Amino acid sequence: MKIRSCSTRSAGVFGVIEAAQERGMRVPGDLWIVGYDDIPMWSWKLLGLSSVRQPIDEMARLALEILRARIEDPDAEVVQKRFPTKLILRGSAGDSPT
Repeated sequence: MKIRSCSTRSAGVFGVIEAAQERGMRVPGDLWIVGYDDIPMWSWKLLGLSSVRQPIDEMARLALEILRARIEDPDAEVVQKRFPTKLILRGSAGDSPT
C-alpha cells in the first residue's frame, strides 16, 4: 500500500523523510513524497523529490493585476483562474517515466 504525503515547505519534506526512515519505511517503497513548486533543489539526485510544477510567475502577475483592479475599484468583479500544473516524477514517488 502506498501512502502519499505532500509538503510545501522544504523542512517539512526532510522531516517526513527522516520520520519515515526512523520507522523503517522506504521512500518510495512504502511512502511516496510529492512537494510543490518544483524548486531546482528537488531535482538534485541526492533528493530526487517528485513535485507539482506550477506557473508561479504567471500566478503572481495575475494576482498583482487583480489587486491593482480591486484597489482602483473595490467592487470590481471577482476573478477566478485555473492554472495548468504538471506532475514531475522523480525518485521520491517511484521511478521517473522513461
